[in-house]
Amino acid sequence: MNVYTVIVTGASGSVYGLRLVERLLLAEHAVSLVTTDTGRDVVAYELDLRLPEEDAEAAVLDSLQLPRESRLRVVSSDDIFDPLASGSRKVDATIVIPASMGFCGSLASGLASDLAERAADVALKEGRPLVIVPR
Repeated sequence: MNVYTVIVTGASGSVYGLRLVERLLLAEHAVSLVTTDTGRDVVAYELDLRLPEEDAEAAVLDSLQLPRESRLRVVSSDDIFDPLASGSRKVDATIVIPASMGFCGSLASGLASDLAERAADVALKEGRPLVIVPR
C-alpha cells in the first residue's frame, strides 16, 4: 500500500481527479485529497458533489460508491498546518489533477499560499514524484 496526495484545483475536469482517487482507493492505497477553494466550487458544479467542512470523506466515498473503511482523508486547502505541508510526512507521490494555469504559475514561482501549493512544493523540495495534469 502506498500513500498519495491528490490535489484538485479550480480547472475544469474535476472528474479526472475524483476518478483517480477512486482507482487509488480501490487498489487499497491511502489518499489525502486536497481541493483548492475554487476546486471545491468546480467539483460542486461539474459533479454535483458538495464537500462539507465536516465529514467530507463520507461525501466523497458515498459519491464514488466506496466503502466507508477506505483510507481517504479530505483536507481543506486552508489547513496550512496539516502534515502534508511538511517534508517529514511520507508521501509516495503527489498528483495535481486537474491543474489550473494559476496553480502551475504559483508552483513555478515558488509561491505556496495554501496547503495545495505547499504540498506540491514539498514534493519538489523532497525530490518525490509530482505529476501535474494541466487543463
